Amino acid sequence: MLLGWAFLDPAWTQDSPPGESRSSSPWKWRAATGGQIRSRPAVGPDGTVYALSEDSYLYAWTADGSLRWKHDLGWLPWDCLAVSDDGTVYAGLKNGDFLAVNPRGGRLWSVRLDGLPAGDPAVSRDGTVLVGTSAGSLVALSHLGQREWSVTLPGAVTPSTGTARSTWRRATVGSIPSPRGASSPGPSRFRARRARR
Repeated sequence: MLLGWAFLDPAWTQDSPPGESRSSSPWKWRAATGGQIRSRPAVGPDGTVYALSEDSYLYAWTADGSLRWKHDLGWLPWDCLAVSDDGTVYAGLKNGDFLAVNPRGGRLWSVRLDGLPAGDPAVSRDGTVLVGTSAGSLVALSHLGQREWSVTLPGAVTPSTGTARSTWRRATVGSIPSPRGASSPGPSRFRARRARR
């Protein structure tokens, strides 16, 4: 069964009488995949739209909805997708792998995490990728896939809008000393703040 995903055309509104909207359909475009869409779609700096599908592919469409490429992930995707400023796509899989794909659809690298990726990763301006895991780790990876540091948080990290959540609620990007418990020395860009009760 094919399931699809689509952009809504902003020219169409529910208040528009039938036949009187600028567009005859609420869809700007539609695209079918071979499985259910996982995670939120992501849009690259050039307007390319990316989505993970349960047919084990990462799809890339142009801004007008034409299929640009699809990348075989080799495993089922998890709800974990982000695009950096240089167009690199980062995705997590249900087997605990976390991978990077270049803007042309080629695999750059893959690393195994200590649990499932927890939500969408965050990518800093210098290319450092921060990804939380269901095992309670926050891991910093370089743009080349090298582990820069990791820290164990109290409790599992679960998906949330733009944050890593456990009993620690917010991750702040900045230039601060390494957090206690980091597995490698040197400066890092993470600080956790305990939630107010």
